[in-house]
Parts: sequence; structure tokens; C-alpha cells
Amino acid sequence: MTRPEHPHQTYADLSYPLRWRVQSVLYGVHRASGHDDSGHFRGFEPFSRQPDFRRLDLRRSLRDPFGQWYVKDYEPRTPVQIYLMVDVSGSMQTGSQQRHADIAAEVAGLIAHAAWRNGDSLSMFACGAQIEFRYAASGQRARASSAHDIQQWLQKAGIRANSAHGLLDAANRLRQRRSLVFLISDFMFPLRDAQRLLTRIQHHDVVPIALDVLNTQALSTMRGLTRWHDAETGHEQLLFMRPSVVRRWESQQRERQRRIDRLLLHYGWKPFRPGEQLRAEALGRYLMER
Repeated sequence: MTRPEHPHQTYADLSYPLRWRVQSVLYGVHRASGHDDSGHFRGFEPFSRQPDFRRLDLRRSLRDPFGQWYVKDYEPRTPVQIYLMVDVSGSMQTGSQQRHADIAAEVAGLIAHAAWRNGDSLSMFACGAQIEFRYAASGQRARASSAHDIQQWLQKAGIRANSAHGLLDAANRLRQRRSLVFLISDFMFPLRDAQRLLTRIQHHDVVPIALDVLNTQALSTMRGLTRWHDAETGHEQLLFMRPSVVRRWESQQRERQRRIDRLLLHYGWKPFRPGEQLRAEALGRYLMER
């Protein structure tokens, strides 16, 4: 656990290893392409391939029976740009043990803290029907206060937007160079909108955090005529609750989850579902194994 500058908050230490090489000239912790005079030592290269006198290794060169000169070869390390794309539409204000918005805030706080620890750049888009809040521009390094600031805003926002169309706008504002994108949403919007969004960000390394948890325990106790409110659209409807309705609703929600999974897997991404409560060790294991 690491304690940031805010004395009453601690965050679990997460790692998010990348399976690709970052393109940047800045110093950081992630593997980059090319060669450098510092970083992770990879071995020796003939001077004719990399004519850099600063990395000339006399001991290795004098041992060569053919009189070949050698230089040390290092794998450069560089920071990565991280984007948090957070759904703050009306459906995110619902939940059983916790609101989906609160779980999203916890996830965002953990990622922001990890970005600060690694010296990575961090930017966030909180999106309802439009971009409701943006934290930092692309290229700005995460600060010690980033996790606290982002988590506090998301927990207190309470936005009742009737869509998440702002995510499409945010996707157009990401930089073109490949970045690490955390997409945090309950995906309770039309699948055609989800496909448009994923198509726009498919060249990035995307980590989907799906908050579409199923909780039928409360529904199973309901009987008779009940009034239902759709948090996303604001529509209300009267339903006569009985076991067959609960089973049908559960079946439809599971089918929707399968469709979301198939859509994400089409782009090569497997979602992380924290359930009703976030466990940092489960998220950390998912990031290490993906």
C-alpha cells in the first residue's frame, strides 16, 4: 500500500505491464523501441551497427579475437499516456451494495495512483450525454493528488445524463499515438453505440472495466404491482412482478453480457467485471494476466 499526499487515503499498488513498445523520447518505466545509452541492458552490439562512442565497451572489445569493437546496447524505458474514459450516465448512479459510479471512482483512483507512481501521463474524460469533466490534457504527468481529485469528483458528480454519447466525443480527442485506455462503464447503452465507440479506439490498448453486475436477490422478493424507473432514460413503467418476470429479466441481462463480451473479444479485449464490490487484488491480477 502507498500513501499519497492526502493523509487519509491509501491505495493498493497496481501494475499494468504493456505487451507493446511505447513510442516516446522521455524517460519512464515501460519498454520502448530503439536503442539508448541507459535503461535495461540487452547485451553488446558491433560498433559498426551502432556507432556511439559513449557506449563503447573496451573490456568486451579487447576479448574479441577478430578485433571487433563493441558497444553496450540498452533497451530504453519511457512513460505511457493513460486515458480514463468513465461513463457517468444515469444508469451509473444505480447499484445494490454500491453505486456503479462509486466503483468506477475506486477503479479510476487506483489507476491514477499507479500512473503517478510510474511517472506516466494521465488524462480523464467523464462522459454523460457530453463530456462532463476533463482532468488534465494529454502529455501531462500524473500528480500525487490525481487519484484523490479524480475519485472525489466522480463520487460527488451525481450526473443524471440520459445517454453516454460523450464517450464518442472523448474518443475523438485521444491522441493518435497508441496509448493505454481504461474504458469504465456499465455498457447500458445500445450495442450499435458501443461498436462505434470501440471502432474509434481500436488502435489503442484498451482495458474494458464492465460494471454490468447482475443482482436478482432483491428482485426475487418483489411481488405484485410495482413501479420501475429507468435511470438511463428517465422512463417509468408499471410491472406486475412474479417469478417468471424475474427469470426473463435475468436471461435478457445475461444475453446482453454475452453480446458485450463477444463485441469486446472481436477487438481482442477481455473485460474485467469487479462485481458488487471492487477487490484491488483481483484487478491487479487481471492487469498482470491480460
